[in-house]
Amino acid sequence: MKEVLSEELEDVLSDLSAQGKEEEEQVAFLIDKTTVRIDKDLYHIVYQSREDLFDIVAFNHRYADVLAKYDYIVGDWGFEQLRLKGFFDVAVNRQWADRSIDMFEDYILEYCNFGCDYFVVDFRMNLATQL
Repeated sequence: MKEVLSEELEDVLSDLSAQGKEEEEQVAFLIDKTTVRIDKDLYHIVYQSREDLFDIVAFNHRYADVLAKYDYIVGDWGFEQLRLKGFFDVAVNRQWADRSIDMFEDYILEYCNFGCDYFVVDFRMNLATQL
């Protein structure tokens, strides 16, 4: 009886472990220093306030599918935590003036820690379509 319960418990635990690994799959992969693949699309890291700032592990932890609708993603670091914010291209979506990329410097100055490091990923240009 104990052996049967032990085997069943092992099976359940292995199923839970496998399910957890599937949920932890990465969405984004760093191709080189300035290119990131998100799902099947390639995007360009256009700015980093310091070299090698883009952290793919932290990006995967914070990235949500809702960010794919934006033209740019700005990631800022504060208290060793990454925060991601989406911005639209100026010409594309004028109804969200506070979410326009030309306002991102105001966002950095007003809503981020003073002197924080940040990066900008350009989602407008899917590099895979150019290859």
